[in-house]
Amino acid sequence: MLQVGKMMEIAEELQKFEIDITAMQEVRWKGYGKINKPKFTVYYSGAEKQGEHRVGFIVTKKLRNYCMGFGPTNERMCKLRIRGKFYNLTLISAYAPTEDAKDEVKEQFYEELNITLQQSSKHDAVIILGDFNAKVGKEMNNRLVAGKYILHNETNDNGIRLCQFTEMNNLLISSTIYEHKKIHKGTKY
Repeated sequence: MLQVGKMMEIAEELQKFEIDITAMQEVRWKGYGKINKPKFTVYYSGAEKQGEHRVGFIVTKKLRNYCMGFGPTNERMCKLRIRGKFYNLTLISAYAPTEDAKDEVKEQFYEELNITLQQSSKHDAVIILGDFNAKVGKEMNNRLVAGKYILHNETNDNGIRLCQFTEMNNLLISSTIYEHKKIHKGTKY
């Protein structure tokens, strides 16, 4: 989102598809904050150096008044709390280190993600969104957290960490629980 006009371009695409809240990764802006525009608000969380990582949310004007609070954690995660009719919703936007990152960096990410999750209100519905740079494989031990509609045959290190975090916190990896067309199950660069 460092390119001029990229924020507006993304917001227009979301508006076209009537998407009210979107978690973003690789925002790449310096620091953290909130930008109000007439049709949307951008919440973002980053480090002091511009151009790396960063996460955030884009929220439409329609839902802007339901936002109860934004919590920037670091350049790899933040959370947004939304007021609901029957219960509130906590959204966590996360961007995990790549597969080739050092183990200490990956461990620190999951420790911080666990803390962010535990600090969320116990009465809220919590959804963790993001890019976990993980490949979850078809191994039987993944079925409890990942379902059966899995793209990859083998789980990589990041996938193992994601499955362990998910199981430890009684969560599900929803992208593999439901059947999708094969083209929608993964990303290619």
